Amino acid sequence: MDSEIHEMKKKETKNSSSFILDEALEGREKIREKLNQLEQDIEESIDTNQEIIWIHNFISYLYWKLGDRQKAFEAIERAKTLDEPNLITYCNEILFYDESAEYSQSEKLMEKLENHTFKQKRVRTQADAEIAYCYSRLGPKHHDKAVQGFRQAIKDISPERNIFWEYRLALTLRRQCHLHQMLKPDILVINPVDNRKEAACLLYKVLVFDSKKNCQIKARAWCELGKIIFKDKNLYEIIEIDKTETLKIDGRKCFEEAFKLCPDDYHVLHSYGSHLRYNNKVEESKACLQEAIRLRDNPSSRHHLALTLKRLVQIENSTPKYTRNLQEGDHSTRNRRCSSRVITMPEQSATMSVVGLGVNQFTLRSNQDSQFRSPEDTFKHQQSHSDVKNLCEGNTQKDCRALANELCDLSKCHSKTRKLPPILKKGLVSKSQKNFIARKKSPVSICVSRDNPLLLEAIDHLEKAIEMCAGFDVARYEKGLIYRMLDKPDEALNCFSYITSESCGKPYEYPIMFVNAYEQQAICKLGLIAQESDQEKKVALKYDARRCMWNAITVISGVIGALPMLRTANQCFPTLKKMLQDEEQSSETLKKLAQLHEKMENNEEAIECYKKIIELLDDDDPNILEKLVKNYLKVDDFDNAICTLSLLQYTDKLKEFDKSFYVSTYIKGAKISLEKKDFDMAKIRFLKVYETIIFESNKLGQDKKDDESFPDVLILDDCNEEGVCQWVKPIKSALESFIKLQVVVNHMDCLPGKSTLEYLNKTMLKARYIILILHECNDAKKDEFIKMALIELRLKHLAKTLFIRVDGFSIDFPGSKEVILSLDDSNVENMTLWQGNLLYNMLLKMVEMFVIKDDKEM
Repeated sequence: MDSEIHEMKKKETKNSSSFILDEALEGREKIREKLNQLEQDIEESIDTNQEIIWIHNFISYLYWKLGDRQKAFEAIERAKTLDEPNLITYCNEILFYDESAEYSQSEKLMEKLENHTFKQKRVRTQADAEIAYCYSRLGPKHHDKAVQGFRQAIKDISPERNIFWEYRLALTLRRQCHLHQMLKPDILVINPVDNRKEAACLLYKVLVFDSKKNCQIKARAWCELGKIIFKDKNLYEIIEIDKTETLKIDGRKCFEEAFKLCPDDYHVLHSYGSHLRYNNKVEESKACLQEAIRLRDNPSSRHHLALTLKRLVQIENSTPKYTRNLQEGDHSTRNRRCSSRVITMPEQSATMSVVGLGVNQFTLRSNQDSQFRSPEDTFKHQQSHSDVKNLCEGNTQKDCRALANELCDLSKCHSKTRKLPPILKKGLVSKSQKNFIARKKSPVSICVSRDNPLLLEAIDHLEKAIEMCAGFDVARYEKGLIYRMLDKPDEALNCFSYITSESCGKPYEYPIMFVNAYEQQAICKLGLIAQESDQEKKVALKYDARRCMWNAITVISGVIGALPMLRTANQCFPTLKKMLQDEEQSSETLKKLAQLHEKMENNEEAIECYKKIIELLDDDDPNILEKLVKNYLKVDDFDNAICTLSLLQYTDKLKEFDKSFYVSTYIKGAKISLEKKDFDMAKIRFLKVYETIIFESNKLGQDKKDDESFPDVLILDDCNEEGVCQWVKPIKSALESFIKLQVVVNHMDCLPGKSTLEYLNKTMLKARYIILILHECNDAKKDEFIKMALIELRLKHLAKTLFIRVDGFSIDFPGSKEVILSLDDSNVENMTLWQGNLLYNMLLKMVEMFVIKDDKEM
């Protein structure tokens, strides 16, 4: 086979193989962890040949990436023994032989790809679904590609169905909804409702699919549906179809049905064990998870068993038996329970505790232990009781219990102190907000139980989970929380700091995890301050805690647009704010406070801080003024933004500003004026933009207008119908009426007897800017002089030429700035508004041509 043909075919083969995943792999350790998971999957009884083939193919590819060629070929052979023709299997094998320099064998297999079987759409669609499956197994960063792949594969085989593909798509969609699997705002599922609904619909269709086979897939589908329903009463509340049947399906029924199908399946036991813990059936949860570990000892099972043991301790410390045991003189219980206490952040704003949960009511008492709060931060008993009563009004007893647990910072353990989450202080608690606080899982208060055997056992399980999967940061985080419960803050700090360490190579990969880890570091360090007697160490701890909180706020600021509830569901902002407010109100302190408000998008508060800084300073600081302008822009206060800029407009201080920022302020203000149809103000602001562009373009020496007889703008229009062209007149009018420019079109001002081409060349040289209009026109009416002038334009004047192209007309000036007009734009009701918007778009491009270019060169 010719080498070029071979390389071309090799490239095509790679696109139909596992090697398409090359860029998704993140290191040999991750590959080994994934191999262990996949090999355990193979050992289980999976009742679909298709997934077994896919796993063998994935394993073969991963072994090849590790350099273990023998095991890679062995996995390929195992996949080939199964009956289904698989494109990925053959393509992987071809590439294995090719990279082993066994070219004859590789080319022999390539010939098989030309046969009818591998050209069938079904086989190729199956390969697409298999790649989607691989992406789904590679973690949250690749779930988006997995969803796209499965959706396309399911669409391509329609009207046929493959319930395994539907199940894997539903599983991936459900996982995308999880708060801790969020990556960054541009791929975050901001509103998970649609994903939950789609996943529930897919799972329900799998369950009602008329087939006695695939019982294991159906059992797992029941489990996944149970996780989706969770706090909803029934399935009908999510998908609203087949009302008679979906009304019968609640979370309990889902897991009962799963158990009926596969009572000894690891996934069923693991899922049911987690579900039982969420419902506080911790003994049953423990037994279920222990059985799951017996069947398959993996990191996830260990992690969930540790969480169940942790919950056992929390419930044990909240039980009413506490009082009875002390009265009965149970000294062992007394000693263990008396060691239980709570560590909180010192600057908390409200501390409360639940002392009783009666059948019809619960009461609150304010914490009397002043070491955990300042007197001015304490809620009065009467006000607190009123707040809680208002929150519970109209709710069921079950909802009030849930709210009480929220007030206990979701720990469900009886203890001396509790911090009322900021989101609850205003008495405005929605169901979604309460769920968000619970899902975020970053408690301020925890119950301490030193040397508790259940907690020590939980630590042991988490350590084994991390040994099996070094990148299991969720387990490492829970380990830190349990160390806090064991009153070992130093060990807890090690866990949290490992997660946030840049040396781990995971900078802000999972934002919520990073927020929580930084937050917990700050909580630990602030808690240690109260225990420290050395003043120097106290100062160091306070400094470190503040840095951790700033780090958390920095991560929050990157995702707050997608998760606005993070404004109130974090502890760092109120604590930092109070610390800064308690300091002397110097300009430096106010700068930090303003920066804090900016990161939380509290722009009005930031504005007030910057205004106070300006009052304190003797001279205007251009940096402060710039920040003030930016905050005015964010709250759409363009009048104040522009007035602030005007303070420096005629001084040398203006030179310190980014010119693109200056013009963008005016141009945004002009746009707002256009929307309000305040055309006079729009003209003033457009003129400011144009004056800045003139200043910058003159600096570049590209369009100095030495002779005032030459125009500001030369418009070139190929059709040479200036008097009737539907595009020339409104464009020319916009430039003349809005910013009073001198505009000429083509060679209309060329005096009789003068050379037209010479006039055009000289005008192109002397005009500040050139606008070339590109649209369809009759070849017979094209201006030959313009055609010749365009040659000169290409050679010398592209840097100051703006192209206005009518949509549908092709352009051959690559890299040039252009404005595109719709074919319908010439027929508009409000021509002044249309011209203003056209000028807005033209000036934006001119800013890019001259101002931003100049900023980069500076």
